[in-house]
Amino acid sequence: MRTTFLTFIILCFSLTLHGAEIKVPLQSEALKNTSYSFYAKYVDGEDILTINPELRLTPGSLIKLFTTAAAIEYMGPEHKFKTEIYFDGKKNIFGTLKGNVYIKGGGDPSLGSNRIKTNPSMEEILDFWASRIESQEIKKIDGDIIADVSLFSGNNLPPKTAWEDMGNYFGATSEALNFNDNMFTLRFKPQPQKLSLVEFDSMSPQVERISVKSYVVTDPFSSSDEIYIFAAPGQFELIARGTVPIKTTASYVYASLPDPPLFTAQQFKNELLKRGIKITGRARVSYGNFNYTDKTLLASSYSPALFEIINIINKKSFNLYSEVLLKNIAVFNTGIGSTEQGIIEVENFLRAQNNLTDNFKIYDGSGLSRNSFVNTKTVITFLENMTKKPYFEIFYNSLLTPAGEEKHRLKNAFSNSPAFDLHMKTGFLTGVRSYSGYIKDCNGKMITFSFIVNNYTVTTNEINKIFEDILSSLSNIGRPPPATKKAAGNIKKQTS
Repeated sequence: MRTTFLTFIILCFSLTLHGAEIKVPLQSEALKNTSYSFYAKYVDGEDILTINPELRLTPGSLIKLFTTAAAIEYMGPEHKFKTEIYFDGKKNIFGTLKGNVYIKGGGDPSLGSNRIKTNPSMEEILDFWASRIESQEIKKIDGDIIADVSLFSGNNLPPKTAWEDMGNYFGATSEALNFNDNMFTLRFKPQPQKLSLVEFDSMSPQVERISVKSYVVTDPFSSSDEIYIFAAPGQFELIARGTVPIKTTASYVYASLPDPPLFTAQQFKNELLKRGIKITGRARVSYGNFNYTDKTLLASSYSPALFEIINIINKKSFNLYSEVLLKNIAVFNTGIGSTEQGIIEVENFLRAQNNLTDNFKIYDGSGLSRNSFVNTKTVITFLENMTKKPYFEIFYNSLLTPAGEEKHRLKNAFSNSPAFDLHMKTGFLTGVRSYSGYIKDCNGKMITFSFIVNNYTVTTNEINKIFEDILSSLSNIGRPPPATKKAAGNIKKQTS
């Protein structure tokens, strides 16, 4: 027999279910004057916790759940993206190619990325392409190295991207031709003096035409680097602002490439020049459609399978992969590779599942936009629907777990917690924290949950602690009460 006690008091929402007490400190300092929603229920079963489940809130990276699910639904978990190298014209007896070399972007988000262990590195990709040119005994290219990005259309950033995000790796542009995660590393010199300007030192890999103006200063009260890069797409003059602690070691920050397709073409050109192949033309980007029937295919580079890319998106919350995937969904379904069309396709996917678009609005595929919103009731219904999909296990295993390979991403949230049977996605923006996913109770019954808090001013760890305590209680539902200990006097009497 189940006994449920529901108590509303000024400071706390409290619920006891199957021996597990679930508390949400609604009027605590952490949640005071915030907007919040907490919803948990058994899959295809009863509600467990319902606090503001219909309130629309900014979810952060929870949006990636919808993007990745739609990608698997439409393209299948084994789908791969292809990048091709072509050349046109003719080669004379002296090894001079009178024509251009083309890098045909196929929407691979992972080209040259080191985030997937089995994926070839940027250097390995360039070596492969250059070796294919050499195999044709080409000694000179009397033409250009052209990056063909015609697969995608429209803006290379979602329309609601914030200025403060654009220059940093997490706000990188999504292209038909991506390379090295569309980012590069900036190094700043050590500065042991307080309140002193920190000078820019170097970059890796080298990006042509880049200049960096540093306004970074040392902060005697800071314990970590807080450097941000300000630049728009296509802008090669970068501005660095922020603070670093007083220290004798260098500081590093990942910046977004101003023009990833151009960078790819330049890197390929430089690799060919290193091998002694002369090039009279330049590296450039083309947005027009080429006819490849009159060109010669030299090389094809394939991405890892889609499910491996989705693992990175949901476990590491990598924005670039998610934004590129959104455009690929649009290309796959309609041939129009834009963010706007990708959003329509994700909405169509959700509309087919209990019409889940009524309380759902997104402006990108990653959740970086603060204009996106969803309510926890929609998230829960979506998560329940996913359990009925033939690819649910793939989706489920793409989520973050405290005991998984990416457990360090939860080190602050679950440092003092037991090993839950938990799979979830986290979301974070300044003042936004969210957890959603699946957890099992003591009897192995699956629970879906979604927690979102907006506009908090305490540390994120304090919000994490509230979420963690709720998850701990959910995992304890159904746990038998501890055995009652016998009084010491009775024990003595029995053994005397």
